[in-house]
Amino acid sequence: MSYICAKFKNLNMKSLRILIVITFVLLVSGVGKTQTSAEIDKATKAGKVVFLVVLNTPDADGLKTWNIAVEAQKKLAKKSEVIKLNTVDAVNAPLVKKYGLSGVALPMVLVLDKLGTPVGGLPLAQLNANALVKLIPTPKLSDALKALTENKSVFVVASTSSMKGSKLAIQNCNDASKNLANKNVVITIDMNDANEKDFLTKLKYNSKAIEPQTFVLNSKGQVTATYTGATKVNELIAATSKVIGGCGPGGCGPGKSCGK
Repeated sequence: MSYICAKFKNLNMKSLRILIVITFVLLVSGVGKTQTSAEIDKATKAGKVVFLVVLNTPDADGLKTWNIAVEAQKKLAKKSEVIKLNTVDAVNAPLVKKYGLSGVALPMVLVLDKLGTPVGGLPLAQLNANALVKLIPTPKLSDALKALTENKSVFVVASTSSMKGSKLAIQNCNDASKNLANKNVVITIDMNDANEKDFLTKLKYNSKAIEPQTFVLNSKGQVTATYTGATKVNELIAATSKVIGGCGPGGCGPGKSCGK
């Protein structure tokens, strides 16, 4: 032990940096590794956000990217995981295709929300912990994005429990959803929920409304209609098939292009 301590003590800073990089290489090269997809599945089942460190060479830049992801993870306590994805590893080819990572600038961090939906990513040049955390959607927006990845339209009803017409607005959305043969999801939001303020702002809701507001998102993530008060079922159904210019909350649905 004393010999090891003495040798470590004599390391200069350059040697120490090399040692750290070597340690990182061992980490990402598969020593005792589990398949990346299995790690992602485990985190998603636990309802955790994933900071997916995507790289093809375990070098100093890869280590820097990893450390920034770890810094972001610490801001979320136990609600997230940092997982590496080496694009050179053949076993990860399905994930590279799934997340559209072929040809992207590496290293980078891809953020998967608590439901496993990719919600954004940043290359090393633009990377910082706060920027990664800001990519994480609200719980209700996560639900909407998940539906969009499944090519479903979405009804979002924003109201309060005491608001007149709230129950009818939700019921009409549920009735319309049933008529859409499992191709639609209904999401209800309490307008007083501070955790959903960002999603509501993206939807351009009226914070002073005295009646429920219903927003219709088509399967491309575009907001095709906004209603105040209870809305007729047939109008809701019709709105789901509209295609317009522009994008929905936070952009179009994951992996989709606006108006296409």
